[in-house]
Amino acid sequence: MKIRTIGEIEAEITKLITKFQLDNVGKGPDNVKSYIVEDMIVMRMKGILTIIEKHLIKTSEGLELVKRCRICLIERSREILDKFLGDLLNVKVISFCRDVNVEMEDMFIVIGLNKNIEEKFQKRKK
Repeated sequence: MKIRTIGEIEAEITKLITKFQLDNVGKGPDNVKSYIVEDMIVMRMKGILTIIEKHLIKTSEGLELVKRCRICLIERSREILDKFLGDLLNVKVISFCRDVNVEMEDMFIVIGLNKNIEEKFQKRKK
């Protein structure tokens, strides 16, 4: 059994969130980065809006609508992320924070875990 690096785990997390967005929105983000930082996973997605969402955000009503829809969608993904991370890293998700900036087409997700995952990879390096 091959021991995976922290970069490979981060890539798997990135792949999952990209697939989720593609399957549920119809468009994946243009750029996604995932980072394991101690007992957190931090994700940043750029270029998240579909063509219709770009048109909608031109009005204040449309802007709020798109933001609420995106937040609702990410909340829906919580269960999927919890299971995926539990299976992948043998952890429990203890907190889930997200922010969407539709004007900048950015989304951030910060996931708090019940243990320090980064520490596990640092021990292997020694």
